[in-house]
Amino acid sequence: MGINVTYAPKIEGYDTTCLHNHGAAAGLAPEHVLTELRPALAQRLDQASTDFEGLLKDWLKHADGFGQMVEAGPLTDRVQGVFEGLAEDGGLILRLPDGERRTIRAGDVDLVRQVD
Repeated sequence: MGINVTYAPKIEGYDTTCLHNHGAAAGLAPEHVLTELRPALAQRLDQASTDFEGLLKDWLKHADGFGQMVEAGPLTDRVQGVFEGLAEDGGLILRLPDGERRTIRAGDVDLVRQVD
């Protein structure tokens, strides 16, 4: 997880932003962000041990690319498929073009941009 606090790099093909662009004080330090974030993370960690299904539903509501074509896996074995969800161990579940379901447990994930 990354949080841009005062600066958002421009990355072609991606919308980037930072907390400063959304009204955060100019002097906001990353340490303050982490201090404020810590209780929410602790709550979600607790939820993971008591209500993983609820946590997963909450996460999927905000997951970028859910239901869309993504490319995922390690550099030497990347595959494209529709992002269908997460396995109980946190692996990314993809539906491949041939209908096979594959769980990706390591590597990068990128949205496949559709060209009109």
